[in-house]
Amino acid sequence: GAKYRLGACLTSINQPEKAVNYLTKHQGEKRLKKNILSFLLSGNVSDEDYAVAKEDMYRNNVMMLRVLSAIATTIFIVCAILGVTVPNMNSKMSTYLVGMAFSIAILLSAFYSKNAKLHTICMCFLDVMLLSVGLLITLVSAPQQLTVTLIPVALLVPLFFDVKPCVFLTVVGLSDLIYLIFAPIVKPGDILALDMVDVLAFSIAGIVIGTIITKVKVERYVYANRIRRIALQDGLTECFNRKAYVDDTSNLSSEYPNDFVYISMDVNGLKVVNDSLGHEAGDEIIIGASQCMLKSFNKYGKVYRTGGDEFTIIMYIDNEKLESILDDFNSEVSNWHGKMVENISVSYGYTKAVESRGLPIYEVASIADKRMYENKTAYYKKKGVDRRGQADAHRALCNLYTKILKINITDDTYSIVNMDVSEQ
Repeated sequence: GAKYRLGACLTSINQPEKAVNYLTKHQGEKRLKKNILSFLLSGNVSDEDYAVAKEDMYRNNVMMLRVLSAIATTIFIVCAILGVTVPNMNSKMSTYLVGMAFSIAILLSAFYSKNAKLHTICMCFLDVMLLSVGLLITLVSAPQQLTVTLIPVALLVPLFFDVKPCVFLTVVGLSDLIYLIFAPIVKPGDILALDMVDVLAFSIAGIVIGTIITKVKVERYVYANRIRRIALQDGLTECFNRKAYVDDTSNLSSEYPNDFVYISMDVNGLKVVNDSLGHEAGDEIIIGASQCMLKSFNKYGKVYRTGGDEFTIIMYIDNEKLESILDDFNSEVSNWHGKMVENISVSYGYTKAVESRGLPIYEVASIADKRMYENKTAYYKKKGVDRRGQADAHRALCNLYTKILKINITDDTYSIVNMDVSEQ
């Protein structure tokens, strides 16, 4: 029908404004429906933001699961006790006992299990259990009364856990559907209309409020994650910085798992590049080396920039895969070419769990550093460069003269290489 009406408008040569107005209105309605659907399903939050907020959401959910299951257990115990002593509550005793048993099981799982999937199942089950209790009381135990249990539960369930709105929309929606099917059968006619309006109104309110709160929470988690990442990320290379390294290694136990690997890396020839081509070229090879590291190691662990040209990788990988990953890294380094620097070279040394177990992390680092420097010495020896001889010659030269200048005749500039600190 919309196509024919639009066609009629477009073919009305004397009414072009009507055609444009109709098209604008039609597109606006379509956009509005899409926005409403997106709001109900995801709170207008992207999947990327949910992925960033995933860990924070999980931690909050576990905490809420413990709190809510403890509260639910306490309420069911109190209700069961009252059911024994209060005549009006005796008819609901079986409901209280079943709820108490399930809430205790969820409470134990929340405190003693570390299984993320089990926690997710418990979260869903707790929501379903609370809604089921509300349904049982309003439809079975006390159908002749106005609903007083399902309404607050339907309102609060969307507020309990940090999940996508489509999850609690589905749970509350199914609960309302069950209520709408059976309420006309069991509820007295004089309270049915008011009861149905109350249940639906509070359910919708709960879903809308829960969606808004979820959106705000996820945005807050994403912002906090971005701030944390800035604080723990090296600005030049996008690797983790030294603070992140200290924070992570301070929590490491000396009983390293079997797949633990510690790699110490150092970029070769940085000083020569800085002195001959400038610090911009030096930054280029540091960035290039870090990109090779991130491509090769990032999915297995973390890459840290712990100094100017010094990097550390802590990862967890099967020993049989380690050599293959290192070969991939060597290939990345060999294939790298920059704008100011033709190629790069990186020396590294590593230690595995079998030789690290029982040692504090600084000793593990010392072993890897020693092997890295052996690798670096072999590299310079192969290049025909005696680094120790260079240092000795530099010291001997500096001791001969009061001041040494490095002069650039092309642009008529100089820099001080060495000078007597007592010179006025």
